[in-house]
Amino acid sequence: MKIILGTASEWRQKIFREMEYDFEVEMAEIDEKLIRSNDLKKLPLLIARAKAEKLKKKTGKSGILVTLDEIVVFEGIFVEVKPLQK
Repeated sequence: MKIILGTASEWRQKIFREMEYDFEVEMAEIDEKLIRSNDLKKLPLLIARAKAEKLKKKTGKSGILVTLDEIVVFEGIFVEVKPLQK
């Protein structure tokens, strides 16, 4: 069964390659900044769910869809982190 990995993260893709999974990468292309919650434990789940919903519509493919997200919280406050420039 095909695995669809919904992330651009090279680190996450590397993990899947090292585990020798046959997978393809699809991007959800959602605006994560529009998704917010006062419950910081739920925020990554809400973002991952939004990615999954978008990818289900976009790909229409059967298989296992893996989406995820993470946030940075410092002393109970959500910290916006900008991606490193290559």
